[in-house]
Amino acid sequence: MEKFDGGTIIAGRQNVENVRLYVWRSGLKLEVVGLKKRGPSMFAIVKKALGLSGNKIKVLQGLNKEIVKMEQSVGLTGIEERQAQEDAWIKKQLEKKNRV
Repeated sequence: MEKFDGGTIIAGRQNVENVRLYVWRSGLKLEVVGLKKRGPSMFAIVKKALGLSGNKIKVLQGLNKEIVKMEQSVGLTGIEERQAQEDAWIKKQLEKKNRV
């Protein structure tokens, strides 16, 4: 990644693939809370690309596991804290769903 005044450039195939995981997670989280889009859903895209199965929450959990693997492979720090935040968000969504 290269940062410059006004933005960031993601260079290199592996870096683009890594960022794609974060984009998929953001899109899937929006679908979990009810946002809809035209074309294939992020849920369908992620399921197909990663070979996951289950409902949106299960697929999101599987995607989070893939992100943790990627973060560990590139040597990022603070993985446990970020994963705890993601787990808390998922738990909150499950609680909301069960209240409805």
